[in-house]
Amino acid sequence: MSRGGPTAANRSESSSPDDCARVARLAAGYAVNRIEATHGVRSGHSTTRSTCISAPRPGGPRDLLNRQYVVVIAAMAIGVAGWLPVNNFLSLFVRDELGGDMLGAAALLIAIQGGTATLGLASGLWMHRFGSRWTYALGLAGMTAFLVVMTVSAGAAAVLVAAPFLGVALALHWAGSQTYVLEVAPPARRGLATGIMSFAIIAAPGIAGIAFGQIAESAGLRTMTGVAGAMIGVALLLVALFMPSTTRSQRGPSRSAGDVFHALRTVPALAMVAARSGTTVSFGVVVLLTGPKLVAAGGDLRSVGLFTLVSALGGAVAQIGIGRLSDAIGRTAIFALSLVVGAGAAIGFALADDVVALLTLSGVIYLAFGTHQTVLPAIAGDISRPGQVGTMMTLQTCAFALGMMFGAGATAALASTAPDAAFYVGAGGMGVALAVVPWLRPTPTGASPPS
Repeated sequence: MSRGGPTAANRSESSSPDDCARVARLAAGYAVNRIEATHGVRSGHSTTRSTCISAPRPGGPRDLLNRQYVVVIAAMAIGVAGWLPVNNFLSLFVRDELGGDMLGAAALLIAIQGGTATLGLASGLWMHRFGSRWTYALGLAGMTAFLVVMTVSAGAAAVLVAAPFLGVALALHWAGSQTYVLEVAPPARRGLATGIMSFAIIAAPGIAGIAFGQIAESAGLRTMTGVAGAMIGVALLLVALFMPSTTRSQRGPSRSAGDVFHALRTVPALAMVAARSGTTVSFGVVVLLTGPKLVAAGGDLRSVGLFTLVSALGGAVAQIGIGRLSDAIGRTAIFALSLVVGAGAAIGFALADDVVALLTLSGVIYLAFGTHQTVLPAIAGDISRPGQVGTMMTLQTCAFALGMMFGAGATAALASTAPDAAFYVGAGGMGVALAVVPWLRPTPTGASPPS
């Protein structure tokens, strides 16, 4: 053997499989680095001139200026502008067009929200199969069909039979549209994205509400519901013809249909369900009682339209700033403050008995409702695992319905004795939501609640 070391033959014999694998990995890495250097690709971001122009820096405001986000916001604004004002006229429609009373209006609202809270769980399965875009589209189609039934039906029976199906449509609508927003928005701009969304879906019904009030007063409530159905039909055309489907990378890995129930094993998901249902107890009471209370205080159907506008101004004016602030400082503190404000406004509704006070309080409580609508979907995105956003939005939509059912039930139970006491029940719901705020953050599965 030479003093210089082993011969070539000995070296080849002494090489291990691990050494060969190491050399192969080094060679592959070198080749990839050369390809990246040649084509300007680093960490998933192209450095070529054309791509730099079309792809803004991650987290920048231009990330929201894309066709997907712009079209979904436009569709939501038009569709919700057609639906939410109808909510505010629901009690009056039951009384004046269907010959019912407050118990009948509460029963209709419970039937609608019961469909959302139960059958609406299928929206997660639908999104799993067809994506958020077509889930949203099917919801809009169902809402349009229900408003056609309201417009042409001669009695309450057909409307009550159709109500649970509307509940399913609302679940598909809200879960699909909000999931789509979260899919196309960068995580760093999630609060801003939901803030703009909240602004659009609160401001647009406010503008439409004035027109709806005038239509209801001059041409009747059925004409108003016909116009509302036509508006939702326009939103459906926007989604079907102009809104691109999200890509597989935006949706994340597919989840099974049973993921809704699996998600409920986590503390943040349970807290989110409790928080969302707690906030909407008050919403259910406000929807049922505010219209009749305004009329009893000396207003007319135009004052209900004005209530819709004032509510929109209160709810929408700050949402973009709230969304951006939640991106910067966190969401739970903002959510907690909005719960305190909302509970105070609900108590004020119970005590107020004139039109000006009721309109003022409507602006305040809808500021709270709007903040919930901005912050809670963003929280759902924050606590979701990859591919789980649709599941969380399905849970949140069903929780929304559960809260409204409870609020409607409380309104019906107290209608003949102390109807204003239902507003105190709504304030209590805000208190329940406030109690679970500490758990609205990502934690490991099965972790214990914070002490």
